[in-house]
Amino acid sequence: MNIERARATLDSLKHQGLAVSVEIPKGTHLVDVPRMILNRANRAKIKVGANFTRIYEDMRFKARSHISGTRVSKPIVVTVYPDGDYSIE
Repeated sequence: MNIERARATLDSLKHQGLAVSVEIPKGTHLVDVPRMILNRANRAKIKVGANFTRIYEDMRFKARSHISGTRVSKPIVVTVYPDGDYSIE
């Protein structure tokens, strides 16, 4: 029940344009991913609550099934929320 409400809230933020999504294509080098996320958040005037290293480590841990070596093997979608938090899908 609470999880469903949380998902609905996150979807609402995305659809209202308050959250931004970054699509990381297959073949992207992992070192480029944090920059892509930070640049997109900056364009939306969102200050991300993590630095380059934290984002890189989160990607390696949370999206490990989408990563092979140092490259993205399956597309990844990262959503950045207005409060600076982000989710990796």
